[in-house]
Amino acid sequence: MPDLFTTRFSLHPHTQSAVSAARALAPRLRERASDAEKQRMVHAESISEMREAGLFRLMQPTAYDGFGREFADYVLVVEELAAGCPSAAWIYANVILKSWMIGMFPEEAQSDFWGKNKDSIASSILRPTGRSRPVAGGYRLSGKWSYVSGVDHTGWTIIGSLRDVKNGSLEPIVHLVPREDYEIDDNWHVIGLAASGSKDIRLNDVFVPEHRTMSIAQLQSCNPPGADLHSNNPVFHVPLMSSFGLFISAPILGIATGALRLFMETIEARSTMGGAAGGGMPMGELPTIQLRLVESQMRIEAARATMLDSAVATINEAKNTGRVSDEQRIANRRAQSYSARIAVEAVDIMFEAVGAAGLFMSQSLQRYWRDAHAGAAHFGINWDAIRLMCGQYAAGQTPTLKYY
Repeated sequence: MPDLFTTRFSLHPHTQSAVSAARALAPRLRERASDAEKQRMVHAESISEMREAGLFRLMQPTAYDGFGREFADYVLVVEELAAGCPSAAWIYANVILKSWMIGMFPEEAQSDFWGKNKDSIASSILRPTGRSRPVAGGYRLSGKWSYVSGVDHTGWTIIGSLRDVKNGSLEPIVHLVPREDYEIDDNWHVIGLAASGSKDIRLNDVFVPEHRTMSIAQLQSCNPPGADLHSNNPVFHVPLMSSFGLFISAPILGIATGALRLFMETIEARSTMGGAAGGGMPMGELPTIQLRLVESQMRIEAARATMLDSAVATINEAKNTGRVSDEQRIANRRAQSYSARIAVEAVDIMFEAVGAAGLFMSQSLQRYWRDAHAGAAHFGINWDAIRLMCGQYAAGQTPTLKYY
């Protein structure tokens, strides 16, 4: 369980406070999860409680009254939230990712975002599906973007696009856009992470100033414009894609943790129906259940340890060198994708064990199972793509997919 780490190491006071707050909030998130799924939106009350607890400030720069923490701190907090409500944690992960990213933007953009409201939060869609037209002082942007998680609760969105460069090729960029500049298309009707509200947005010839625009190359450079503003924090020297997957895989770890807690409650309360050997026995006394329990526990513990190891190694390297090497970037992507994979396996092992009773919508374990698979469908941690990329690198070849 997370206590293995939160008690073994001396956590920063802000981190310890955030972990405790997330742990206290998780039961309320769990109580609301079923209704949130029906509404296809996490309750505004849940977002408010996370904000009031200071959870959204975890990786926000200290210059803007944030806690200025790092990736490992985030993993510990989001695991607790996801154990309560996967969709709420999915939104939280997206918000924290954007806090980190906005800390890399130029100072004027950060002031636009946090200057008047230190509790500002942003959603995003980084996939560059639009085209940005250069104009005086910035860009004009139009189009439709999908999968904007938590967009109903955020006041800004970071939007991916493409711009022409001098040699005739296209360069991926992102724009920071306020809520009043886009419309939400309520089209999120899905079988997993339904309450994340990952809807489409539309923009119609919106002006975005230059200072609220960043290229992916800048975000990958280890020295983006915002890094000098927060020179005491190495997290802003970490390239975006090397740690992007952590904001997908860590919620899945938390989903597995929540499923484990539910599974243990189930096997303590239920007896077998009598159709199997040992019929009428408490489920927890069956050797097959005990085997599945420990298989799930070990996958969850391995996933957590792998994520935290890569997160700490990344920060140490950025702190010591001001950069993150290709070797560490590849190690991160491998750790993120594989950790998510074995966390999903842990959920599968438990879900298979509860039998037909687990199919009822009134049983929460099936929601964790659906949500885990929905999270794992994100291309950012696609195991086939990531393991090929990492395998090519390990074999001394240049990866065809440069997603690190």
